[in-house]
Amino acid sequence: MFKVDTGSGHAVPGATAPARAWNFAEGSTAPPFQTWYLVFNPNPSPIRLRAIFFLETGPGPDLDFTVPANARQSIFVNQLHPGLQFGAAFFIGDGAPFVVERSMFFRNGAHGTLGAPAPVATSDTWFFAEGSTGPPFDEWMLLANPSPEGPANATLTFFFPDGRTVSRTVVVPSQGRSSVFLNLFLPPTAVATRVTSDRPIVAERSMYFGGGNGGHNSIGIPR
Repeated sequence: MFKVDTGSGHAVPGATAPARAWNFAEGSTAPPFQTWYLVFNPNPSPIRLRAIFFLETGPGPDLDFTVPANARQSIFVNQLHPGLQFGAAFFIGDGAPFVVERSMFFRNGAHGTLGAPAPVATSDTWFFAEGSTGPPFDEWMLLANPSPEGPANATLTFFFPDGRTVSRTVVVPSQGRSSVFLNLFLPPTAVATRVTSDRPIVAERSMYFGGGNGGHNSIGIPR
């Protein structure tokens, strides 16, 4: 997809099948970001869905909505909850499996992703091959903990081109998310990342460049 007015664009692989839940770790309605969730009901009957937003402090607002049969629905989060940074989970209230993507737009940039679907909606290990804290890149790791049963203790291990590794531990609140800005503590370098946790979580990576005018995002590869 390309946005003619800004020259930005993004690409997302399709879902191989609908699922009963989709989880996301990234999202923001704080300027300059706009966040959309795109919900697709490929079934011949309406479905009732619920969603909960994961804030840095824990559980945030929720949604309860219906998607008509054979239809798509667009959720523009900026109109509902401006000024937030969040992850999210969408799950069945009543009905059959569905599909959710997220698109984000900012300045002259954009990125999108498919969610992490059930039954692999969460994992205790995620892998990312891409990453850089060298100019002009800013790299963020976003971690969401959908569990209402307690915080998750996540360890981020960073792999450098020369074979060295360093680790950092992050606590992700119950039904909350944590944002980790790698440029604050890593040297300017190319980096791959492994995320492990004592509780299943969702992990995404966002990278920005050109003074925040460009960027891309990816959900991790779960084990």
